[in-house]
Amino acid sequence: MKRNKVKSKRKTKTEKFIWFRRGLSISVLITLLIIIIILLVGGIRWSKDQFFKSNPKFEIQYIDYEGNKLRENRYREDLSEVGVTNGANLFSFSFKDIEKEINSLEYVENVIIERDLPNALRIKVIEREAIASIIINKRVKYIDNYGYVFSVNTSSSQNLPIIYGFNETSNSQKRLLDDEVKLALSVIEICKNNDFLYKNFKIKRIDINKRDYFFVTLSNDIVIELPKINIKKKLQDACSTMIIAKGRGQKINKLKYRKDKFIAD
Repeated sequence: MKRNKVKSKRKTKTEKFIWFRRGLSISVLITLLIIIIILLVGGIRWSKDQFFKSNPKFEIQYIDYEGNKLRENRYREDLSEVGVTNGANLFSFSFKDIEKEINSLEYVENVIIERDLPNALRIKVIEREAIASIIINKRVKYIDNYGYVFSVNTSSSQNLPIIYGFNETSNSQKRLLDDEVKLALSVIEICKNNDFLYKNFKIKRIDINKRDYFFVTLSNDIVIELPKINIKKKLQDACSTMIIAKGRGQKINKLKYRKDKFIAD
């Protein structure tokens, strides 16, 4: 019995030693495999750098720009800040650096970059489209239909509707989420996308307030009390009332909304 116990203990120690050696061997193999992978990745990167970044065939000869031509020089200056110029290697700069530089401009919505091998770079800048101007702290700013505010008029029109009455004092907001501003933008957007309203209802100014209606001034200086509910129908009703009154030869200064209908005054 004692001999059997001694043999069993020796066997257990031997098995533990064998498992220890196996574990150590596996650890060494895994470590070697990791080192090989690191060296392989490094070698691939080095080869790529040698083939692409150091290859004169990939030096930029053309920078093709697509976007607002009035600001093309500004964008090219921004590109040069991150090393994107004629003669630079197409692979010597990061797209992320370009995107960060261009997207830092408040009126830029997106930038798309493509390498056109062997020697051209194509850049498309998509700007936010101003649909109105807005008075903030007695200064004229521009705003798109999503509420983003910027200092440059990106619209082809110089006669954008003006939104008055916004009382926020902060200049740091890139996007306005004010409910009154949102409603005013929706009024402008509805008129822009509706043929009937676009032709007959040219908005010059919208005065926002905390009442149940806006004061909307048209390009012909007619002032309309526009309720803030069911806006699209109210706009069409106001436009129809105005056209009918004009057809009768009635001079209109103001449209009042009384008892569910517009009255020409």
